[in-house]
Amino acid sequence: MSVDRTVILSQTITKVYAVLIEINHPLLPVPIRVINDDQDLVSLGYTWSRGYCSLVLPSTEQGDRRASITIQNVDNRIGLAAQQLIGPATVKFRIVRRDNPDIVEVEYPTLRISNIRGDASALAGTIVSNHDKSEPFPNVTTNKSTTPGLFL
Repeated sequence: MSVDRTVILSQTITKVYAVLIEINHPLLPVPIRVINDDQDLVSLGYTWSRGYCSLVLPSTEQGDRRASITIQNVDNRIGLAAQQLIGPATVKFRIVRRDNPDIVEVEYPTLRISNIRGDASALAGTIVSNHDKSEPFPNVTTNKSTTPGLFL
């Protein structure tokens, strides 16, 4: 089952969906898990901390694939992470139903989050897609080790 456009645009709500946001980095002992809601949620065996999240999608300009995210600092680890992280982290978005939170309705590919900055109130960063298909030029060098079929 997936989130249906008719459900999103309907006049009455019969199912309540929640967005789970998971931020991971090699320096974090456990990922930061936040739900864009006013209540904590236990889903997929983890407790997701309630909080406010603001997501600004990429503009419609050709080639601009960057989005930005701001997450309310609901856990002291978020502020500490913003100060200590070196290099990009990853962010994963999942959509679940509130009445059945262990079934993921929609799961988006893992994305990179860079330019992480934060303070006592919020953590912000830039989200960049990892999809090689969106690259304007191939990122693979053609040589005997990477493409042996071309050199028979």
